[in-house]
Amino acid sequence: MASKEASADTITEQRKMFELFVRRRGLKRSSQRGAVVDLFLHNTDHVSCEDLYSIVRKRGLKIGYSTVYRTLKLLSAANLAREVNFGDGVTRFDHNYNFNFQNHYHLVCTTCGDTVEFTSKAIEKNQKDVAKKFGFSPQHHKLEIYGMCRACRNA
Repeated sequence: MASKEASADTITEQRKMFELFVRRRGLKRSSQRGAVVDLFLHNTDHVSCEDLYSIVRKRGLKIGYSTVYRTLKLLSAANLAREVNFGDGVTRFDHNYNFNFQNHYHLVCTTCGDTVEFTSKAIEKNQKDVAKKFGFSPQHHKLEIYGMCRACRNA
């Protein structure tokens, strides 16, 4: 299942944040990198490097696989994307603008691969309570629940 789509304002803000991040790292602006960023920000799915490279090629852009890969890694380092792996050995990239940067979780169908994103105040509270109980300062976490979606169960 596709992620929520970002507004035009959010995408513009994300582009600016990325450009600032790249400048601070001393990297040069690149039209190729900019095109990859735009394609990623406008895509609403969890995409692998191969997925995004396929989109680049379908658009007829002369951008190499390594540029797509490095750009996705930069988006992740800039905290504008995060890497997710749903147990199939494929690293995908998820937008961090979904849910206004709140933690969100995934339901993953092991039959068709469909994913559903959701938030939960209860999970957030429990995570904080457990961390506090053990004197732990969490930096990040993830939750993925694997099973069969309704469509696959009914098939």
